[in-house]
Amino acid sequence: MLRDRGLVIFILYAFSIDIVLAAKGFQLIPQNISIAVMDESHSPESRELISMLQGPAFRRPVMVESRRALDRMIEDSEVVLSVLIPSDFQKSLYREGASVQVLVDGTQSSASYLSSTYFASVVERFSEALRPKVRASLSQRGFAPLKAQKGDVFSILGSLRGKAPQSFTKNAIEPFTPEQNSEHSGIFRKMLLEEDNIPKGLSPPGSFQTRTRILFNPEPRDDIYEGLVEFFMVITLLGMIVPASVLIREREYGTIEQIMLSPLGMGRLIFFKVLASSALLLSMITMTYELVLQGWLGFPVRATLPEFLLVSATYLLSMLGLAFLIASVAKRFSQIGMLAIVIFAPMILLSGGWVP
Repeated sequence: MLRDRGLVIFILYAFSIDIVLAAKGFQLIPQNISIAVMDESHSPESRELISMLQGPAFRRPVMVESRRALDRMIEDSEVVLSVLIPSDFQKSLYREGASVQVLVDGTQSSASYLSSTYFASVVERFSEALRPKVRASLSQRGFAPLKAQKGDVFSILGSLRGKAPQSFTKNAIEPFTPEQNSEHSGIFRKMLLEEDNIPKGLSPPGSFQTRTRILFNPEPRDDIYEGLVEFFMVITLLGMIVPASVLIREREYGTIEQIMLSPLGMGRLIFFKVLASSALLLSMITMTYELVLQGWLGFPVRATLPEFLLVSATYLLSMLGLAFLIASVAKRFSQIGMLAIVIFAPMILLSGGWVP
């Protein structure tokens, strides 16, 4: 097996450089996106929004003083994103809702798509952080937030003057006090059940908001996902190719015919060949675990090395059956790769590695 220089080079590449390229080459979260901002509002709210545009997704925003300079930077591809915050930004936030202009450099298609999507998530976080301030401002202007009944989805802003509630806002749900139950429960429930009273853009009662929590990659870092998926796919692919190639090479060298005439026997030959290939793969898995995943990439792998090797050995044992199938069908060494791809392609498509 070690006499085949091409196979050895491929194994070394697959268990090292290929995993690093998969972890660092596919970025689902933007990194160091250049951005220019023109702040015409100069308000605390606009400065808070700008402060949320920070690394590692964005570089430090370039502040410009004119719209012409902002347009020039996006046209010359000096930045990927340009943001214009209008002068009435603060005032609009506490009225009908504010808007900002965002221009994206479409010549960098991948970066523009990721950065615009991530900027939208920044705006959403800004809105969530601003919501308590909006409620406080409405209270100062004569609108007091009343509590919705437990189980309802919206809390309603009612007038202190006793008028009917005028606007809705999504909020944390808290139960009524007994006094509020007797006074407001019937009015609120009637209004919540009438879809005509629900402002446009809000969901009817009974809807809910889903939140995703990632237990083993809480940041979440896409390089961890891509690197580990590539590592597992390399183990799967080489778990089929290496044992099959060892048996095919022995057939090409004529060793099998010689062994059949010797007292060693075919069963012992296959056992020692499989043992040698499995030992090689486990040693490469150990090297990748220690040097590449933990050393080079710095992944926070929680499993211990003996535990991971035990699981890997069990998995490689299951791959031996597919390796024997490939070796029994292939006539030459060059056919192993084609047959392995025929088996490997449905596996990665159905396992969730490349597609949901």
